[in-house]
Amino acid sequence: MLAIQLVNRMGNVPLISIRELTQEDSCQLAAMLCEDYILRRDLGIARENRPTGEKFGQGIRDWCRSRNASTYAIVLDDRTVAGTISLSHIDDKSHSARIGYWIGSKYRRKGYCTKAFERVTAEAQSRDIERVRASIAQDNLPSRRMWEAHGGYVVHCEDEKVTYEIELNGCVG
Repeated sequence: MLAIQLVNRMGNVPLISIRELTQEDSCQLAAMLCEDYILRRDLGIARENRPTGEKFGQGIRDWCRSRNASTYAIVLDDRTVAGTISLSHIDDKSHSARIGYWIGSKYRRKGYCTKAFERVTAEAQSRDIERVRASIAQDNLPSRRMWEAHGGYVVHCEDEKVTYEIELNGCVG
């Protein structure tokens, strides 16, 4: 498990970690997707799509196989799952990958996704990935700011999406 501590505004010190999805993580994430209407809206999930933990886990495994990806749970204090973050489209020849993530609405604006991002970029470096990218909605300012704060620069703009790239040269996080 890749872990890092973060002090939140309340003075509590949750341990922020990323780990490969467990069945329990899949159950927590499926419940979040069923209950968090803001997250459902942001991800474009249809009202009738209400996954079980088993279906969610299988969907992630299938997605990872089809995209040469690894998906991790973003975990608080080794028990509460706040979202997911993934390395996908991993290309060993070009040493590149894409990063994608989502986090439950009640966990936003607390730095959890930023710390998970730092952990996944460190994981990418450990796998000899030299460059990561993401396509981000132009109006998703928190995500864009996070990429920019970590050295991300715009490489493409199209259809209300901005593609950011970061060169991982040992100076991430």
